[in-house]
Amino acid sequence: MNIAILIGEGGCGGHIARKLATELANKGCQISLFVHKVTPKKFPIDHKSIQYLTPPFWLNWMCGNRGIEPGDLLFRIWKLLSKKYDVIHVVVGHRPTILIPCILAKWFRKSLLVEEWWDWFGLEGMGKYRKGRLKKIMSIYDDLTELPTKKLYDVVLPITSSLAARIPSHPFCHVLHGAIDESLKTEQTISGSRQSLGLDPNLFVLGMSNVEKWDHLDNVVLFKAFKALCDKDKKLRLLVTGDKEYLEKTLQTIVPKDRIISLGWVSFEKYKLYLSTCNLFILPYPNNPRNRGRWPNKFGDYIALHRPILTNPTGDIEIMLDKWKLGFLCPHTQDAYYKSILKLIQNPSTLFPENFKFDSVPTSELMNFDQRTDQILKYYKEALKKKI
Repeated sequence: MNIAILIGEGGCGGHIARKLATELANKGCQISLFVHKVTPKKFPIDHKSIQYLTPPFWLNWMCGNRGIEPGDLLFRIWKLLSKKYDVIHVVVGHRPTILIPCILAKWFRKSLLVEEWWDWFGLEGMGKYRKGRLKKIMSIYDDLTELPTKKLYDVVLPITSSLAARIPSHPFCHVLHGAIDESLKTEQTISGSRQSLGLDPNLFVLGMSNVEKWDHLDNVVLFKAFKALCDKDKKLRLLVTGDKEYLEKTLQTIVPKDRIISLGWVSFEKYKLYLSTCNLFILPYPNNPRNRGRWPNKFGDYIALHRPILTNPTGDIEIMLDKWKLGFLCPHTQDAYYKSILKLIQNPSTLFPENFKFDSVPTSELMNFDQRTDQILKYYKEALKKKI
């Protein structure tokens, strides 16, 4: 099967798209991965069945990263019409640099169009948090086109049920949550991990991963609660991975530096080892349209690491966490975080792994990458059969 995968402006959805490309290639598919101009240098893929496609140098000057990319648009039209693809799989399908070439390929090449829908765009969702005139204009465009353009795609795979509920009449719409990374699963105990890293075994460590500025201040309320908790327990620490510049400008202006284990972006092996030292993971996830429409991939990481999660009652995350006993829920307020974490610190036995059912979540609700790819292939084949 020949499959083209198109990533959104500025590389939107790039990491998961590259993972999907690799999994599909391992299953015998021929993949053309259309990417932003800097992607091949930053994220090389060595696989004989995957071809990176990026505009030639004479078009690069027209390729930006703010949603205005005439070079990418022309390049994608050229490539998608010059070759027949069985399936064109996209992320962020309503933006012009993806929508226009895909529609042309559907009309002239009879390609099957598949969109993975990962965010609630528009003025009610992500657009509410965008700043700057150009970004506000893009939000208005998103608001007008996000839902109507879904009719042009043969298959739509929303990442949450909240997104799926926005297009109830689409004939081929299936909720497909983000995947769990099986390679993160570890038998390493908290004490064993800390011994490997020379960390005090008596610390009570809260963990947060992949923290960055796109969190739109979701984390600040938690940071303030943590600062207040520092006065209650001298053994309390916050271990954080992610954007160091954001952490320095936000976290370290609120929380005492000696209470933070700030790692920045780390390699996969370090990520796994450091996170396995945590007693509890914190996932600030306030209940708003933007969060109900997205799926934090770190949620799957935390489950794989077999550590309980404290988060907010929001969307599919709330349902899954409560149903399968994966952790605790509290409102997104400073007082609620303070009281919930303090209660857990004072009753550490409630955090023992045997109190939770990390391995009980069925694949119908949370798959690993291999299973998720198999499901996507199944959808391709079903839709292609109907199309014929």
